[in-house]
Amino acid sequence: MRKTESEIKKRIQKGVLLLDGALGSELKHIGGLNPERLSITNPDVVKNLHDKYLEYGADIIRTNTFNQCTQKEIESAVRIACESVEKHGDTAIVAGVVPPIGDMATYAEHIRLLIEGGVDILLFETIMNCENMRIAYNVACEQEIEFGLKLPKIFSATVIGETGKLISGESLEEFANEVSLLNPLAAGVNCGDSPEQLLKHLKAMSKHIECGLVFYPSAGLPDYNGNYSVGVGKFSAVMREALKIEGLTIIGGCCGTTPKYIEALRNIIDDYRTVM
Repeated sequence: MRKTESEIKKRIQKGVLLLDGALGSELKHIGGLNPERLSITNPDVVKNLHDKYLEYGADIIRTNTFNQCTQKEIESAVRIACESVEKHGDTAIVAGVVPPIGDMATYAEHIRLLIEGGVDILLFETIMNCENMRIAYNVACEQEIEFGLKLPKIFSATVIGETGKLISGESLEEFANEVSLLNPLAAGVNCGDSPEQLLKHLKAMSKHIECGLVFYPSAGLPDYNGNYSVGVGKFSAVMREALKIEGLTIIGGCCGTTPKYIEALRNIIDDYRTVM
């Protein structure tokens, strides 16, 4: 059953929510360069990964729809995520992932299928420029009118190295100002070259935004063998520091973070709640 915005906000009021870890980098080990295709060709692999994240304490799982997908891939990805949540007690939140690149027609089809499938939240992630974000948001609003509902929205940008700028060249302050007009559930940053670096950018961005903050960095950068540079211990230390930021609402992991990273984050959040 779809969770309402008021239900989700009540959960946030009780403490930081835990987003899942990487889908793409984990699924690529099995499915090659097209992890989204696995929702059709090997759905059990996708479901097992969702299951593992939920077993390790994730409050939110993402649909396997980061790249532009076919209709069948999106439908299957949403169904797999929803079934996994239902299997684990139907308490977790399903975030429908909207990719960072697309035109109006592509966004319309993608978002329509996410809503139709029953996602609880629309997650616009790895945002590279504000113009595409606005297009996707406007399309989402049009689709919501068609369905007669309104879903909570999360906007997460990715930045280039030390610059603190989106790939488009826009600053995080500009991104924050744009996001503030969209009244999201949360906004923040994901991916990045290193968790420490991305945390600095999140702290800077937090001064320019009033909604909740979302933070899910990558485990560093991969080597030629696909191994990521930041281990669970170092990643966890950065996330402990992140929890000190006022307004932090959601944390999780991006590229290279496995279920073990999410297990560690679950313990960190629980420890933090105990201290508080």
